[in-house]
Amino acid sequence: MAAQTARKIRIGIVGTGHRGWAHINVIRTGGIEIEIVALADPTPEFLDKAASLSGAGVKTFSDY
Repeated sequence: MAAQTARKIRIGIVGTGHRGWAHINVIRTGGIEIEIVALADPTPEFLDKAASLSGAGVKTFSDY
């Protein structure tokens, strides 16, 4: 049996209000190899804050 290499999980978050921010913080500090690659929210303030919490390179969408 061949050894498996660890693969990073890539996710997008739809809805980036207060609960979304909490999810982002858990993902960023949880020690699990998860990369946030996309965020979606129609409220610009929520989306901007979530993007700043997520780190560089995350794609943002104002319409789901």
